Amino acid sequence: MSTGRGNRVTQQIGEFLVSAKLGKEELIATPFAGNVPAFDIIVADEFCRALPVQVKTSNGNSWPTQADEWMDISYDEKSKKQIYRGPLKIENTSLIYVFVSLEHKGQDNDRFFILTKKQYQKICIKHYAHYMNLGN
Repeated sequence: MSTGRGNRVTQQIGEFLVSAKLGKEELIATPFAGNVPAFDIIVADEFCRALPVQVKTSNGNSWPTQADEWMDISYDEKSKKQIYRGPLKIENTSLIYVFVSLEHKGQDNDRFFILTKKQYQKICIKHYAHYMNLGN
């Protein structure tokens, strides 16, 4: 699905799958249908401890993001190259991200990857630096 509606459905499927998995672990998980910018689900245990969770869902094995969300990059007009100036300072570094890779219709082999926001930033920087051959 590549339409806006299809992307929204994919996102919704991921949020509900994560909520269901957490429910199987006897946790309460409530998705917010994209209405909260910083997170997608609130998870609570029997002691009323709550945790926000960001869910990223893909119909494949990649989750596109913008490099400038995670790293300080400038462009050198003279050399026509990007210059990596270090990681950006990000808020909520311990926010939990759950990445969901959906399998094709009729299969039940969805995969889940759990990272903190800081871990995700490090991975994005590493892969972008490799992609741009920045040597990091």
